[in-house]
Amino acid sequence: MREATQISFHELRGRMANLEGQAIARVWFGDYYALYLEFGLEIGSYEGSGRPLHQTTLFVGSSWSATRIDGSVVVSEGPDARALLTDMLQGNVVISIGVTKSATLAIALEDGAALVATPYQDGEHDWCIYANEEDTAFFQEGNAAFRE
Repeated sequence: MREATQISFHELRGRMANLEGQAIARVWFGDYYALYLEFGLEIGSYEGSGRPLHQTTLFVGSSWSATRIDGSVVVSEGPDARALLTDMLQGNVVISIGVTKSATLAIALEDGAALVATPYQDGEHDWCIYANEEDTAFFQEGNAAFRE
């Protein structure tokens, strides 16, 4: 496992800002409710699964909620959540992405929908931004930002 280096929130915010204005190229789910969003050009495939790998991957985590443009809410554990969220997000454009001091990740989309990574246990979040071409991850734990 690589060592994590603390970085400024300004650097983390810069990584997040790079996603603003980009369309979500691909939506996929891992184990349980783990949600991944792919951005940018396809640059290869994930080892083992063969899934397309894009320039940037945003791991939203396994606890999330989304507000659709009609005001209805889709939660990670909800019925048909995967299909509903894929339809809502695929190809949609991120207009803003931010994180609070409590590490809550919030994404606003061009069509008015929104996605939030919610704490999954004891107030902890597990979202992460992967810059795949650099083989680098960016994340927040508590009141600190890190690069790994």
